[in-house]
Amino acid sequence: MGNSATGKSRFSQMIGEEFDLPIIHLDTVFWHPDWTRSTRGEFIDAVRELAKEQKWVLDGTYADFDPFHRIQAADVVVMFDMPLKTCLRQAANRRGSERDDFPLDDLKISFALNVLLVLRMVLFSITGKFRIVSIAHRTGTPLIRIHQWCEEPAVLAQLHNF
Repeated sequence: MGNSATGKSRFSQMIGEEFDLPIIHLDTVFWHPDWTRSTRGEFIDAVRELAKEQKWVLDGTYADFDPFHRIQAADVVVMFDMPLKTCLRQAANRRGSERDDFPLDDLKISFALNVLLVLRMVLFSITGKFRIVSIAHRTGTPLIRIHQWCEEPAVLAQLHNF
């Protein structure tokens, strides 16, 4: 979990390969290839169904779409807790790059959706990460925070303890 453009998908891939786990990209659950989005209910129902599986890596956050059940179902939550300026810079740097985990061509994203993305990044920095921490605390789900990409190898090694 974490803000946009922090490396969640790349790290999810590393976890999937290390532990031979299927990866569920929440962006592909939320967004349809024609740029329509799932309704709140469709998304929540689909993710709850996917989270019933015994083993998985959920890649994505969607902090305002019922994260409680996802966090409660997890063995551990890894949260990328990067500074907002890092997220914004990374989002700008990756613009136009092809992504296997995202069904849309981000060069075709409208100006309005780009503004929405920036607003969501700001909101996550203000409230979203605190919501995730609070839910993890309430559910007793272990939470590991990554503040810099150089911490990833140590976190990957630590995941063997769960």
